[in-house]
Amino acid sequence: VWKHLINMLLEMGFVPDKTLLVAPYDFRLAPMQLEERDGFFTRLKQQIENAVKADTKRFLKEHPGMKAKFMHRGLMIIGHSMGNPIFRYFE
Repeated sequence: VWKHLINMLLEMGFVPDKTLLVAPYDFRLAPMQLEERDGFFTRLKQQIENAVKADTKRFLKEHPGMKAKFMHRGLMIIGHSMGNPIFRYFE
């Protein structure tokens, strides 16, 4: 199911572990337990911030005339199954 989506994102220029991330978690745990035990949301926040920085750096390299402060490229989050309520908790 995910193979086609991942391949499409790779063709669009996303880079595994830099701008294309996965966030597996233990679905048996409540959100607070995920953070307490694994630091899940803290790590997820850091991964997202690093991905945005990496994408901005890549974009500016490809478009040298652009200024970072004028860029608003956004971020795409795709949740699946119980990942949706987990991410909603993260918001």
